[in-house]
Amino acid sequence: MFVSNNDDIDLLERLRKKDREILREKQKGQLPVMDLETLTQICVDNDGYETPELNDNLYVHFKGFQKIEGLEPYFNLKALWLESNNLRKIENLNALEHLRCLYLSKNLIEKIENLQCLRNLTTLDLSENSIYKIEGLDQLDNLTSLNIAKNRLEKVEDIEALKQTPSITNLDLSHNQLQDPAILSVFECMTNLRALRLTGNEAVSKTKFFRKTYITTLPNL
Repeated sequence: MFVSNNDDIDLLERLRKKDREILREKQKGQLPVMDLETLTQICVDNDGYETPELNDNLYVHFKGFQKIEGLEPYFNLKALWLESNNLRKIENLNALEHLRCLYLSKNLIEKIENLQCLRNLTTLDLSENSIYKIEGLDQLDNLTSLNIAKNRLEKVEDIEALKQTPSITNLDLSHNQLQDPAILSVFECMTNLRALRLTGNEAVSKTKFFRKTYITTLPNL
C-alpha cells in the first residue's frame, strides 16, 4: 500500500507518543527528577518555551521533587516557583544570577544556604518549612521582601542575622515560636522596614502595650 510522506510522519509521531506513554507508565512509583526533559515539558505545559534560556518564569511547584537540580540551562530566569515539593536543601542555584523572585514555601527545608549567588533577588518566600535560624542573607543586597512565617524560630539569636539585611522592607515572621520581647531590638536595626507581621508569636502578648511600643520604636511601619 502506498503511504505518503505526511502519513509516514504522522505514524512516526504516534509511535513516539506511544513510547513516551509506555515510559511514563514504567516510571510510575518512581521519584520525580528535575531533569531537562521534565523541565522542558513543564515549560511547554505552562505556555513557556522549549529552549531553556528563553524562559523568564519556571513553575515547578506541586511536583514532588526532592532535590533542586537541572537548572543550569535556565540562566535567564527571573522567577522560580518551587513550593509544595519535598525539598530538604537549597542548592544548585548558582546559574540563576538574574533571579529576582524565589518561592520555596511548604517544603522540608531546615537551613537557609547557598543563596549568595542570587545578588538580584528581591523576593524570597521560605514560609512553612522547618527553618530554625535566619542566616545566609547578608549578601543579598537587593532583597526587599522576606516571608519566613510558620517555621521554627524561637529565640532572639535565631533572627539576629536580620540586622545585616537593611534592604528588607517587608518581613513576615508570623506563626513562629518567638517568645522574647527583646526581638524588637533586631527590628530597630532594619532601617528600611515598612511592613512587619508577628501574629502567632508569644512575644506579641509578652510585650507591654505592644502596638504602641512598636509604632513608637519603629515609626516607619
